[in-house]
Amino acid sequence: MLAVFLMLLIPAMNKPFIAVSLWLWTAMFYPNGWVYGFGQSIRYHLVFTILTFVGMLFQKDRPKPEANSLTIFITSFLLWSTLSYLVGIGNPALADISWENFVKVAALYYCSCSILTKKHHLDFYVWCIVLSVGFYATVEGLKLIASGGSHQIEGMKAHTLGDRNDLALGIDMSIPLAAYIRGQVDSKLIRLGLLGIIILMVLCVLGTYSRGGLVGLVVLALFYFKESNNKFVSVLILVIISYIGANLMPDAWFERMDTIQSADNDLSFMGRVSAWKISTLLALDRPFLGGGMKAAETYSVWLSYAVQLREKLTFIDTPPPDLTGARAAHSIYFQVLGDAGFVGLFLFVSTLGVAYRKLVNCTKKFTPKSPQHTLAKMLKLSLIMYIVVGLALSKAYFDLIYAVYALIRVLERQANTHS
Repeated sequence: MLAVFLMLLIPAMNKPFIAVSLWLWTAMFYPNGWVYGFGQSIRYHLVFTILTFVGMLFQKDRPKPEANSLTIFITSFLLWSTLSYLVGIGNPALADISWENFVKVAALYYCSCSILTKKHHLDFYVWCIVLSVGFYATVEGLKLIASGGSHQIEGMKAHTLGDRNDLALGIDMSIPLAAYIRGQVDSKLIRLGLLGIIILMVLCVLGTYSRGGLVGLVVLALFYFKESNNKFVSVLILVIISYIGANLMPDAWFERMDTIQSADNDLSFMGRVSAWKISTLLALDRPFLGGGMKAAETYSVWLSYAVQLREKLTFIDTPPPDLTGARAAHSIYFQVLGDAGFVGLFLFVSTLGVAYRKLVNCTKKFTPKSPQHTLAKMLKLSLIMYIVVGLALSKAYFDLIYAVYALIRVLERQANTHS
C-alpha cells in the first residue's frame, strides 16, 4: 500500500482529475483499514484532498462557474443544514462530526465539477469507485463462495460503509457504474474480469443479509433489463446470478428475506417505523430547521419523543420504542426531516428530482450508442438505487451520491456543449 501510495502521488500532483478521483477512492476504499503499523498513521484521504485544491489553483482549463439548478439545490441544502446545525438541540460532539463530514462531501462535489471536463476524466473517476467498493465486494464475495454461503458480510469498522446495510447500498449503487466501465474497455480479459466483479458484487449484497439491499437488487434488475440494449444477454446474466445465489445462500438467509413479506410483524422493521415517527414528531415541533444534525440520535431528545408515541401518530401501530438508547432514523428522508425540518426535506428531495431529470435530458441529447448516453443510463440506475434502498438507511450525506451528482453535472455540461 505504501509503495502504491508513493507511486500515485506524482500523477496526482500533475493531474488534478487524478487527485480528485483518488480523493473519492480513499473515501470509499478506506486505505487505513487495510494496513498496519506505520501505514495506519498516514492520512491518505487528507493528502489527496490537499493535492486536489493545489491542483485547482494551477488548472488552466477549469470551466467557468455558472448557475446550475443541481448546484443551487445542493448549495441551498448545505446552507440550510448548516443553519439547522448551528441551532440544533442534539449532542454537539455528534453534530460537529456529522456537519464536518457533510462539508467535506460537498467540497468533493464542487471540486469534481470544477476539475472533471473530459471523457477520460469521467472514466477514471468511475474506475476509482469500481476499484474501491468493487474491490471490497470482490474480496468478501470470494469469502462467501469459499465458505459455502455461511460467511456473513460486514463492512470495515470506522468506514463510511461499516454497517452491512450501508455496504449493500454502496454496492447496489456501484454495480451500474461497473457495468458502464466494462463497456468502455476493449480487452476481453478485462471485460471478463469486470463481469466477475459484478457477479461478486451481487453475491456480496446477498451476503450482507440486508433486506433493503435485496430489494435494491430486484429493482436494479428490472430497470437494467428495461434500459439494456441486449435483452437476451441481460436475462442470461440475471439467471446465472440468481441460480448461483439461490444455491449458495443458507436457510437462515431465506428465513430473513421472508420477513419482507410480513414486515408489520417484524420487530426490526417496526423499530425503524418507530424511529421514523420520532423524527416526524421532532420535525413537527421544529418544522423549519428541525432538530439539527444527529438530534434524534441524542438520547435525551430520543427519550422525550419516544414517550409520546403512545399518544401521537397512532395511525400506525408500532411496538414501544427502545428507551435504553437512541437509534438512527433508518431512512435518508426521515433523517433529513428530523435534522433539517420540512424545508430541508424539500431541498433534499428536490435535489434528487433535479438530478434524475438532468439524466433524462442527457439521454435525449446524446446518441444512443455513445459512451455518454450509456453513462447517463447507468447513473440513472445508481440514483434509483439510492432513492429506493435509502428509504431504510441513514445515509443522507453519503459520499457516493455526491460523486454521482458531480458526474451528472459534468455530463450535463458535455451534453449542452454537444448539442
